[in-house]
Amino acid sequence: MSDTQFGASFRPGTGTEFRLWAPDHNRVELLLLPPGGNSWRMAMHPQQAGFFALTVADAAPGWRYQYIVDGEGPFPDPASRRQADDVHDPSEIVDSAFAWSDQEWCGPVWSSAVIYELHVGTFTPEGTFLGVMSRLDHLCDLGVTAIELMPIADFPGRRNWGYDGTFLFAPDSSYGRPEDLKCLIDACHRRGLGVILDVVYNHFGPDGNYLWPISRRFFNTKKRTPWGAGINIADPIVSAFFNENARFWIDEYHFDGLRFDAVQALESSQRSSFLAGVRKAARSAAPDRALFLVLENPANQAELLRDSGDGAFDAQWNDDFHHALHRLITGESHGIFQDYPAPEASLERILRQGFDHQGGYSHWRKQNIGTPTDGINLDRFVNYIQSHDMVGNRPLGKRLHQLVDREMFEAAVALYLFLPGIPMVFMGEEFCAAAPFLFFTDHKPELGDKIRKGRLDQHQSNPGWREKTAWDRIPHPQEASTFQSSIIDWEDAGRNADVVDLYKQLIALRAQTIARLDRRQESFSVARDGRLFTLVLRDHRGQDLIACVANFGTEAQAVPDRLRADQWRVIFTTHPCAGEQVASCSTQWLKRLD
Repeated sequence: MSDTQFGASFRPGTGTEFRLWAPDHNRVELLLLPPGGNSWRMAMHPQQAGFFALTVADAAPGWRYQYIVDGEGPFPDPASRRQADDVHDPSEIVDSAFAWSDQEWCGPVWSSAVIYELHVGTFTPEGTFLGVMSRLDHLCDLGVTAIELMPIADFPGRRNWGYDGTFLFAPDSSYGRPEDLKCLIDACHRRGLGVILDVVYNHFGPDGNYLWPISRRFFNTKKRTPWGAGINIADPIVSAFFNENARFWIDEYHFDGLRFDAVQALESSQRSSFLAGVRKAARSAAPDRALFLVLENPANQAELLRDSGDGAFDAQWNDDFHHALHRLITGESHGIFQDYPAPEASLERILRQGFDHQGGYSHWRKQNIGTPTDGINLDRFVNYIQSHDMVGNRPLGKRLHQLVDREMFEAAVALYLFLPGIPMVFMGEEFCAAAPFLFFTDHKPELGDKIRKGRLDQHQSNPGWREKTAWDRIPHPQEASTFQSSIIDWEDAGRNADVVDLYKQLIALRAQTIARLDRRQESFSVARDGRLFTLVLRDHRGQDLIACVANFGTEAQAVPDRLRADQWRVIFTTHPCAGEQVASCSTQWLKRLD
């Protein structure tokens, strides 16, 4: 990236340029640590707008370095490209050169996308980028078109979900070296897989945040988030930091998209302009490639999905879909599920319009949320029945197949893989992995205990976990065994081959019948009779082409008259039923006869 403002940039023949934004300081020194040699301490030159810079001809990849600001420190570089030993240790100069083989890669088509969310540390026993590579054949056979990595920005300790990252430009060293990540992405592209990265721009982790002593102006102490002081996104240089980070992952690592975590936590008065800047910066890094820019935004601001001439985000994680369907099939009504007291009606609205909450009151959040979705194509919504949050925020990290019977689970799978929105599979879901996905950390003991208490307090909305006597059953986030028990056992893929086959068959059918159809709301018909949902997709001429009937009731139901056997044929069912009926807890796909 020729326009790098932040961090250390190595350029063969020139050396390494170091740049640091320290607007509250008068003197900044660079402490260079050559391998096996004596350290060098050099004054950096003040630049405009609070930057300090210095180019050192001898500084080469592999050298470590730190900064000293007004005599305090030394501190690692907040824009470090690698923290070899962890967040508190020196930063490392990295050579960005890599022999890419993906020059012809243009990226998958969004309307055909099937996303697979995974956590690098628990996806394989190796827990590394190269470990993920060892399972790419499985993902390709499944029919996945893009993988989504949970955050990989360097975090404290050896294990973390990734949302405690403090070095946003540095892949965590526990997952491998930067070139290992590039190898993974290059291998994905050779197989036709896109790669999306989950990025966190709403806060920094509580341990290892060296922006605080170096650039306190980076934060808005009047704006609190659930994780600490808010980010001062009103400052143009702070915004430039995140814009550069978005470009960096797409340019330097060839990622095919970004998922922006919890954007509702950004300062509301600056949120839209900040996100527009990040979106433009990301797209500018790959103007000739398809990029997937996806939001997590429980505030349901539909305007971020509209193109008003300034561009738009490609999609948003559809929490409403998960929550309504989950309450419908599990009966759980505590916490986030209390906002869906009539889940059948909520799900019907979601299937038609994308969101349930479009301005109404949320009892869980104690405020009105959402804006209307009229006119927004349905492929702007990412639908899922499990995710890292929805599994990992449960006390015991239980997966959906452990909460409902197999028939209900398969009926839910067949429904969400049919929808015109973009489906997202959570790692191990496709073979009913036995391993839970728990919340795990590796913080210092005092911070770890605070996090443990905060997590326990979150479970008090769950009637089954209000009694403190039950809390000892909840695995401690700091224990290594909590992390170890979350690692997927790939033997489950063989033990539950029938479930893998179910996913393969449905994803293949989706590619054949749904991926190319119109995704406008008016091209998708939804009807409901109690817990029986009938969905019909039309082509651009208004001709019915493919249908889905999902029965979440306890009794078999007749196939709706609209789908008469002389005009439609069943191409898939999770549970056969005699006659023209849909079995209880089952889903059928039908195709119109030519």
